[in-house]
Amino acid sequence: CLPRKFASPLKSAAKILSLFLIHAFHFHQLTDLTLHTRASTNSNDTMRLLYAYHNEDALTYHGRAQRGARSLYLLERVNLEEPLPRDVLTWDLRNPAVLLPASEDTLYWCKIFKLPNIGRKHHMVQYEPLHQPGNRIYMHHVIVYECQGNEEEFEAHARDRGQMCYKPSMPQSFFNCNNVVIAWGVGSEGFSFPPEAGYPLDPVDGPKYFMMETHYSIPPEDVDVSDSSVALHTHLIGRKVRFRQIRDGTELPPITADNNYDFSYQEYRRLQTPVKVRPGDHLIAECVYNSVGRSTITLGGLTSREEMCLVFGYYYPRVDLSLCHSLPSLPTVLHSLGIQELWPGSSPVRIRSPPELENMTLENRLVSYDWENNFRSFQEATHKGSFKPLCWMKKPTLLP
Repeated sequence: CLPRKFASPLKSAAKILSLFLIHAFHFHQLTDLTLHTRASTNSNDTMRLLYAYHNEDALTYHGRAQRGARSLYLLERVNLEEPLPRDVLTWDLRNPAVLLPASEDTLYWCKIFKLPNIGRKHHMVQYEPLHQPGNRIYMHHVIVYECQGNEEEFEAHARDRGQMCYKPSMPQSFFNCNNVVIAWGVGSEGFSFPPEAGYPLDPVDGPKYFMMETHYSIPPEDVDVSDSSVALHTHLIGRKVRFRQIRDGTELPPITADNNYDFSYQEYRRLQTPVKVRPGDHLIAECVYNSVGRSTITLGGLTSREEMCLVFGYYYPRVDLSLCHSLPSLPTVLHSLGIQELWPGSSPVRIRSPPELENMTLENRLVSYDWENNFRSFQEATHKGSFKPLCWMKKPTLLP
């Protein structure tokens, strides 16, 4: 779960990306050693730091307990040690006890929360994760959305313990919660907004209900675990991520990029200089994957073994835009797989032609396709085909 800290109104409301250089590593285990160093790289990639230390200034073995490794950013890092305002308030978002099923390796849990009585407009200035001891390993990501719609219905759901997301039993009103407020991933310690901007929480004119989506990832050997706890993002085989910006047909330097992406360290980055995005700009999330360790194809999807390519960005000033995604058009996908026509209304989706594929399901075609010999042609057909970009307003309503 996630606490959100908010204070009195700022001069400008909203969402932003921001990052800066650090020059020191601090160790607080067994000793108060601080190692001062200046970064010797201009890379924004995730770095793997190996460290070892001794309690005394002696050339002797430091011991197994005084060494380790961790991922970090050298040039872009959120500073959670910035002092908070004195009048800060705290709101904890906690899931009830959630039983992780024995028959699945992934669980998405959705819970509705009502904004506390804060009296007047405030701004969120920081958030950080809360974990029940011992259960952090099951947490994959947490996303908090604004909700729009019937307040009486959301009020009733706010009193419930929540339910599984994206199942037939999920209330239709939950799909009206689509404007991202918070995005937390594995390895993140939270996020502090820069002094000039915060996320507005307005009990009069703003949303009063929020949905927290929690993705639990369940190792095969761990079943029926009860949990009362509760950015660039891919799943397990993501290796590189870039957030590209194109203006008037010319590609600008990437807004951010990581050529050494670490799934276990999905921390927000604060840009040293905020990037301006102008009307007409094209933004592209680009991910590179490496699946050489797998014997079967990897599909896009919600589970940890499936893949996705996401970028969460804070910006200001606020505009009526909640989320965007794109996907190859259906004709492009079918052409890439050598499919001419599908049976209308079939469930599961079945192929009508060509004759050699007749009545095969689309899923079986994906699994049985000769990827080893035909991957290049599939990739070329996909790249030359059409893509369908979709963006939603907060309502939710598709932008024209």
